[in-house]
Amino acid sequence: MRTVGIDPDGFVGLSLGELGCSYMDRCFSAEQVMLAAYYYGHAVLETELIRGSVSVVRLGAQEARELCPPDIEVACHNGPKFCTLSGPAESMKKFLKILQKEGVFAEVVNCGSIAHHSKHISSVEPLLLKYLK
Repeated sequence: MRTVGIDPDGFVGLSLGELGCSYMDRCFSAEQVMLAAYYYGHAVLETELIRGSVSVVRLGAQEARELCPPDIEVACHNGPKFCTLSGPAESMKKFLKILQKEGVFAEVVNCGSIAHHSKHISSVEPLLLKYLK
């Protein structure tokens, strides 16, 4: 964006998109962004994690929180009637079937079987922190 002269007033990013925002905001260099993304991937691959799933659903975040089983979390509040869920793959599969039967749009996002943005990935943190330091 900088190359073509676009200088935005603000930035919005989710997950690794936040790294792109940090570059656009001049907090990270291009090299730092690439290294952070690389080491995030490395830490995820080196940590034993549950088989996870991420899904988008046409529910508000609060409504989804009230309906979700305990092992599924609202990972992102995308809008008044749209959010992202994250949790164990089998639990997510069962929950999405229930939502779909009730006529709620619910779709799995390709996440490499990782329950991003949930408590189920917190075990990656120590290794990622070590790499980033």
